[in-house]
Amino acid sequence: MFTKNLASFTKQFKARDSLVTILVNNNEHIGTLHNFFWLLSLIYTVSTIGDYFLNKNHKYDELIEFAGKIIEKNLNDLSNGLLIWSIMFIFVLFVHYSLVLLNNFLQFRLLITIIDDNVDQSTTNIENGVESNNIVIFKQFQSKQQQSRFYQQILLDIIYAIFIVAGLLMFSTIAILIYDFHFIFSIIIMAEMFRLIMKSHSFYIENRNLQITDEQLQLLIRNRKQSFTNQSKNMWTIFQIWQHQSSPQPQFTAWLYFLFAPTLIYRHSYPRTKSIRWKFIVNYSLQLLFTLIFWCYLNMAIIIKHNLHQLNLHKYYWHDMFGHLFNIWIMGIFNYYCLFYTIFHLWHNITGELLRFADRHYYDSFWNVNSLKQYYRQWNIIVQEWIYYYVYLSIHQWIRNHFLTTIFVTILSAFVHEFIIALSLGFCFPLLFLLFGFGGFICDMINHHNIGNKRWQNMFFIFQFHLGFGLMTTLYLLEGLSRINCPIMTTEENLQQYFIPRMLTCITIK
Repeated sequence: MFTKNLASFTKQFKARDSLVTILVNNNEHIGTLHNFFWLLSLIYTVSTIGDYFLNKNHKYDELIEFAGKIIEKNLNDLSNGLLIWSIMFIFVLFVHYSLVLLNNFLQFRLLITIIDDNVDQSTTNIENGVESNNIVIFKQFQSKQQQSRFYQQILLDIIYAIFIVAGLLMFSTIAILIYDFHFIFSIIIMAEMFRLIMKSHSFYIENRNLQITDEQLQLLIRNRKQSFTNQSKNMWTIFQIWQHQSSPQPQFTAWLYFLFAPTLIYRHSYPRTKSIRWKFIVNYSLQLLFTLIFWCYLNMAIIIKHNLHQLNLHKYYWHDMFGHLFNIWIMGIFNYYCLFYTIFHLWHNITGELLRFADRHYYDSFWNVNSLKQYYRQWNIIVQEWIYYYVYLSIHQWIRNHFLTTIFVTILSAFVHEFIIALSLGFCFPLLFLLFGFGGFICDMINHHNIGNKRWQNMFFIFQFHLGFGLMTTLYLLEGLSRINCPIMTTEENLQQYFIPRMLTCITIK
């Protein structure tokens, strides 16, 4: 290639299945456990439905009423949520693509100018020494880039940062505040906003420098020599050459495919499967639907069982609090694995199958790790690779210290996660930031000095992680329900109330 970018040459895509798919299909023991789990879930669901309809059991009425209110509130946000997402998507699809094309064309025009300056030199350099002439042109192109394109590139970078990164961030944030979205659509909009920003950044970086093969450059030199005139130097002629003569501009279809593909690293093409397996789509879609329903039901059941939907009316006793909190903690761990299975396994595989995206390596065996560092690298490979290529390596070029770079990237990631949660929930309770940004380092220091075999180290890490995730679920749920059940007077609304925990005054303990 004439110029090279970072990720496209170090990240290699290849056809492979997800790890859970491989384990279920190739290991009969894992496959049996997988089927056994689904059978138990189905039996529990059928028994619950039968108990409600056959025995006229009214203990579910309160649960259904509470779930209906939650669903109704979030469905009211559907039209506005789709509108906000459509605006963000269309903006990124066309405006960002045009910005990348402009940057690409300006570099191509510079290359044409350099070739034209060398056309009137000796003919032998072009006819008999094309390879050496390519090297000369390449060196001149690099020199011109450093001299004349420096301010031009800075200007394009500023436009990109303002319109794409800051623009999407501010637009989605203001939209959530204006339309007062509830939790589900708030977190969907925030997640989509950061997904579009990460994809836009990858597309911009991977196409920031002009990419052209040696064969394309040789053909371009010969064509310019044969058709060299003063009129061939005008902008329109150069644009036609850039558009039609094997030009290296990124294709719109590749950009559109990338926006939906389950990866955050742009490539002009990816490994593709031969066809779409519709039985696979139906199977995984039914699993996704059932998991979401079962997931919501258990969460609502726990909330109703412990009267968490009536925090301001129900009084709790100290000797009962342990049982309440322990059940919520267990629910938090269950939520974590449901989140992994629905998003990282089912949803990504459905998307990959529909797009015939062959590389399904979305996660690795994170359940076997012994430290938080290993967990981050294996739990969400899609995001982890983007952070490594576009954030970690970029910062490391300036800091030149792996430990400081790791701390900076971890704190930055913790801040982004907390920003999404705080804006989606409507209050700031920075537990995720503290556990993500600082608690992880403490756990890693403890694990570093942990004595024992790998099995004990793995069990100790799983205990730490489950403890932290369960604690987050418990406190975020209690705070969220406290703000619903114990609203303050309108005159008392201020920025301070956004940060003060409401559950301290809402929950009554005897």
